Amino acid sequence: MLSVVTFEACKKDQPQNPYDNVDYGNTNPPTDTVSPFSITGLHRNIFSQRCANPGCHDGNFEPDFRTVQSTYLSLVYHQLIKEDSTGYFKYRVKPYDTAQSWLHERLVTDDEVLGRMPLYAEPLTSTEMNQINTWIMNGAPNEDGAIATLPNEEPQITYYLCLNMNNVVVDTNRIDDLPYNSFILAPNTQYQFVFQINDDSTAMSDMQNVKMRFNTEVNGFPNGALAYQAYYLSFGNTQFWRVVFNTSAFTPGVTNFFRIYANDGDHTNDTEFPRNELNDAYKYYYSFVVQ
Repeated sequence: MLSVVTFEACKKDQPQNPYDNVDYGNTNPPTDTVSPFSITGLHRNIFSQRCANPGCHDGNFEPDFRTVQSTYLSLVYHQLIKEDSTGYFKYRVKPYDTAQSWLHERLVTDDEVLGRMPLYAEPLTSTEMNQINTWIMNGAPNEDGAIATLPNEEPQITYYLCLNMNNVVVDTNRIDDLPYNSFILAPNTQYQFVFQINDDSTAMSDMQNVKMRFNTEVNGFPNGALAYQAYYLSFGNTQFWRVVFNTSAFTPGVTNFFRIYANDGDHTNDTEFPRNELNDAYKYYYSFVVQ
């Protein structure tokens, strides 16, 4: 009888395990629901690991692979800064088309001058390339699954030059040698303007209504302005639009402002540059005086 009592007493004094009442919940790890064929999966598994290295695509230059959002925005329908000599590629990623996506080309190219990405590292595996290609061919959707639409911006006038008929640049001869003042042209002399136009969806050669207008009033455009139609020229890889004019049509000593117009065929109104809302320095840079 004594031994039984002793046993019960020992059992009563035994300390309680502090972990007996811990609720561990579900000990099975959650299933990874991020598709490796999505931009989120590509960023997590490839772009952030293989490309966003220090000094590379970590925000120092585009494309920017620091986040999913920056990766998408700097790839899909993003125009190129650097391309190959053929000028075939237009976008870093063109949805539904790996053949016209510069990203794909940079990852598979054998061009030693251009260089295969990632530079100075192992090329992507066939599995990784298949994941990127599948994403592109599925429309390159964003993290919410939405497909981007082709952007359609207005044309951009990238530069102009005024030359004499011997192709010598003359628009550097400006009043008081100030770059924002009018340049000076000789009277009764033939000159030519050449300029380039960039657009996100229309080739320069396919631009419409390309012309120049001249006016003695700084904001007198487009009404009451003398107009000259431009024509397209191409020499090898160089292309531009050209207007030929004679200064006999302009009053000596009067400031003549000019503007360039073009239409990409997708907008109702022609693009005008410079526009009225721009600073006057732009408008005087686009002007000349005959004297």
